[in-house]
Parts: sequence; C-alpha cells; structure tokens
Amino acid sequence: MYRQIYDSHASLMRFLGEMHMPYPRVLSVTSEFVVNSSLRRAFEDEPLDLNRISALLDTARRENLSLDVAGLSYSLTGRINSLMQAFAAMPEDIATLERMNSIFTLIQTLPFQLNLWKVQNLYYGLSQTLYPAMATRNDRRAAEWVRLFSDLGQKLGIALQSLPTPSPEVVAA
Repeated sequence: MYRQIYDSHASLMRFLGEMHMPYPRVLSVTSEFVVNSSLRRAFEDEPLDLNRISALLDTARRENLSLDVAGLSYSLTGRINSLMQAFAAMPEDIATLERMNSIFTLIQTLPFQLNLWKVQNLYYGLSQTLYPAMATRNDRRAAEWVRLFSDLGQKLGIALQSLPTPSPEVVAA
C-alpha cells in the first residue's frame, strides 16, 4: 500500500523537490519507508543489483530522505560478509574479484559507514597467503588478479606488502 502511495505521488514529489519546497509529512514518511524497504530488499537480492541500489540511493539523496542506517547497515554488512566468504572459498576467480571491486566502489558512496572487520580479516588472510603466490607468477591472469586484489585492498583500507614485480618480458609472453 505504501508503494502504491509512493508511486502515485512520485511526480508531485519530484516537482516539489525541484521547487525546493518541503514535502507533506505523510509523503515524506511514506517515501522513507518505501525507499528503506526497497534498499533492504536490494541488499538481500541475489545477485546484488548495483544499478538498482545506486538508483535508490540517488532517490534518497534527491528527495532528502532519512535512511534507516542501523537496519540497512546490518543487512548490507551481513551480505558483504557472505560474499567475501564465498570469494575466500574460491579466491582465484577473477570474475568474483571484479564483482567485489564493483560492490566496494558502491559501498564507498554510501551515506553511512559499515562495520567491515570480518571482510578486512578475510582479505588480510588472503593477502598473506594467496597474494604473494599470485604476485610472483608470470602470467597475465595472475597480473590481472594482483591488480584487482590490490584495488580491493585500497577500498578496504588495507595496504599490501611490497613484493618484487615480475619482469615485463615474462608477463607479456
């Protein structure tokens, strides 16, 4: 029912927003409920639809809606922990590593912080075990993995240990 009210008044809210006028309280509360519940569902959907999540976050910003920081943070943190555990189970999968990078690029734009200690611990464990082995391999796939893994570490705020880089002649082969 809230979704129907929100959908039927979306054009009015856009108009009021463009005019920098406050929304009627009932529409503001309805919008917050709909956007927060949509975000929570989007965080739990499989697979994560990053475009939908971005659109919902843009709607919240544009309409100046209050987000349920505690509830959304809890949902997304649990989901991210699960995704990182799945990555840790198959850490050489470049597609999963690319997906993790995309997810954490989105997370950096969130208007709230997440508790990432479990993700950071899993990442650190991989940085101590798999990363050195991949960094010393002399093939393109390993070089791409190292680049993506390093990018993910930057997004997580974890610096990787310096390792000797393979010679360009060998990587190009």
